[in-house]
Amino acid sequence: MSSSEILFSDEAAIIHISGNKESSGKVMKTGHGLKKCFGYDRSEVNSHNVTMLMTNMFASKHNQFLEQYYQTARTMMFNRERSLFAAHKTGYCFQVHILIKQMPSLAEGIQYVGMIKPQTSDNDFILTDMNGYIDSFTSGVGQLFNINPQLVKDNSNFNIQFIAPELVEFFDSRQNQNMDKDDASMNSSFLLQSGRS
Repeated sequence: MSSSEILFSDEAAIIHISGNKESSGKVMKTGHGLKKCFGYDRSEVNSHNVTMLMTNMFASKHNQFLEQYYQTARTMMFNRERSLFAAHKTGYCFQVHILIKQMPSLAEGIQYVGMIKPQTSDNDFILTDMNGYIDSFTSGVGQLFNINPQLVKDNSNFNIQFIAPELVEFFDSRQNQNMDKDDASMNSSFLLQSGRS
């Protein structure tokens, strides 16, 4: 998908966030596509931190990414389309195409503009950490297992073994592989994918 396809899509949400250190991550303004994409009215998002539109595992790292950029002026995120997961108002996660551009302004300082378009998929997803604790899941998973996303949000100990105990062995083997590694891989997210029937 090209950047112009994201930018000019009717389904795209355009989000401007502050790049100024004192208001880093604060949503400055949003486009009309926000409601269709994320389920929020603009008044619910404007002036809040953009992390409210992210799954916990991405949100927890976002301020760190910005801080790293302030210190090094280097990032891999600008001007490259990426496929990530975002958080809908309903609590479910969903796949998106995202393109981020930096936009300096004399009046408002640095702003980052995110162009976000939902990505269609025949699959449903469960996002977990390396220990199998569930971060979020798509609506199809919620319907399949009759799980409300609020349950996971309110319970950080909701493990994959509750809905798929056969995967416990898999996570145990992943942990054993990483036992001797003292790096970021221990905290990286893990993705489970299952096709819709």
